[in-house]
Amino acid sequence: MTLRHEVLISFLSVFIIFLLFTPLTLFLQDLAKGHIYFKFQHKGNEVLLILVNEGTSYLSDIIYNATAQDIYNNLYMKTGKIDSFKKGDNITIKIPLKIPNAVIIKVDLKISAKINGLYRFDFEVKRE
Repeated sequence: MTLRHEVLISFLSVFIIFLLFTPLTLFLQDLAKGHIYFKFQHKGNEVLLILVNEGTSYLSDIIYNATAQDIYNNLYMKTGKIDSFKKGDNITIKIPLKIPNAVIIKVDLKISAKINGLYRFDFEVKRE
């Protein structure tokens, strides 16, 4: 009887661990397959970063730090907080430029978000 309970408890613990790590696994798959990405647009006095979610992950409590660097090594920053980011959402981040029509050579987006309200995960996306 005790062996049966031990086996049952072992299977139950493996199942619970699987359920806990499934949202993290789905999020990492979305990142790896390119379902969560950002587009970069340069418009005169500002740089637009459009964060797109085409995956199945639900992100909440998002804190972002976006930076853009021009050819003269001027660094432009924008930080903010977003409540939620789910499938089909687009988030537009506007970074104002002090020099109109500056030549942008590097864009960096750092994000800290909760995945399905369970895990805090930090990741970074760069474009040069």
